[in-house]
Amino acid sequence: MTTPHGHHPQDQKTVRAYLQQIRQISARPRVLGYSRARFGDGWGMQITNRGVCDTRDLLLVQTFGGTAGGCANDDGDGAAGERRGVDPYTHHPMDRHGVDIDHIVPLAAAWDLGAYAWPEAQRRAFANDMQRNLVVTASEVNREKSDSTLSEWLPPVERCGYCARFVRVVGDYGLALSAADVQTAREACDL
Repeated sequence: MTTPHGHHPQDQKTVRAYLQQIRQISARPRVLGYSRARFGDGWGMQITNRGVCDTRDLLLVQTFGGTAGGCANDDGDGAAGERRGVDPYTHHPMDRHGVDIDHIVPLAAAWDLGAYAWPEAQRRAFANDMQRNLVVTASEVNREKSDSTLSEWLPPVERCGYCARFVRVVGDYGLALSAADVQTAREACDL
């Protein structure tokens, strides 16, 4: 178990490995032309065993159970009950009525760090990447974070784990990382 500012050895290993391969730049540029629409018109649709769902609704059902949009939870017994979730950034309880879907690497930041040059299909996949880049979090936390990168915002708990997820997304998608973000990741993980 981690303490609020502790870390798992695997997170340290991940950050160390990814920082060796990520292209580092002096500072985050601001690239003209960003808009949310450059990453697709809303959430992507997916056909799953839970129904025809958009990415947001599927994440809500996975986190809280119940139903959302065209998605329905089925825990194997046919039950569709709802449950509370735990915010990954604060560890506070949350329910579906006060949450947002957070892009760990924000879309605006990704645009600035290299996504501006991607084809539209790659940007759409990035915006809907549930395995690496999306997490359900409390609305106020997500809005505080906004389009910040590591040097501008870290969660109050499990900072190294957050840095590990962030650099994994950056590395897997071939984005760049600013020197300040690299330093923040190193400090958060005691590297």
